[in-house]
Amino acid sequence: VVEGERHLEVDAGSSTVAFMETVGHEQKLKSLIVQGSQIIIDQNITVGDGFVTFKGDVEINQSILLSNEGAAAITFLGHLNGQNDLEVFNKNERGSIVFAKSVGGNVALQSLNLKTKNAIEFPSQVDVSHLITTSPTLTFADEVVVRHQVIAHNVIAKGKYRSVRFLGDGQFSGIAAFDRISSLVLG
Repeated sequence: VVEGERHLEVDAGSSTVAFMETVGHEQKLKSLIVQGSQIIIDQNITVGDGFVTFKGDVEINQSILLSNEGAAAITFLGHLNGQNDLEVFNKNERGSIVFAKSVGGNVALQSLNLKTKNAIEFPSQVDVSHLITTSPTLTFADEVVVRHQVIAHNVIAKGKYRSVRFLGDGQFSGIAAFDRISSLVLG
């Protein structure tokens, strides 16, 4: 168990970092930065004020809740994979959730539940079974495959010759804009 109101930075270089126990359950960390070639998350992570940054590919081995109560970003700089559920909750109005690379590109997530009041951008491939979000705007810039349920507000898909497939039930409230998409499959 990792506890304490402090900034935690883990730099494993090209080695693996594994979170096998809960982080910030009783006493939330102020911020968390993790560098490693592979970052394995097996338990929930909670940060109080600061940012959460994963500088490496992340693998989700259990159903995980990753929450940030501060105004900073939760950032995944590497690929995100794992056949489990991931809920990312940024509680502050100014906080954001950033995915720099693919989500589910190698191993599709069972579900991705994103809760934030800011926009979420996926600049790379997304492959999940369920995508549920409270974000005001989702922006996809590469191939998107959601095999089952989609619940989202504004959806923007942009990119040259990209494929967008929402194969299950969808609830879109607000704008759905698709720019320069080669194929669009809904339902």
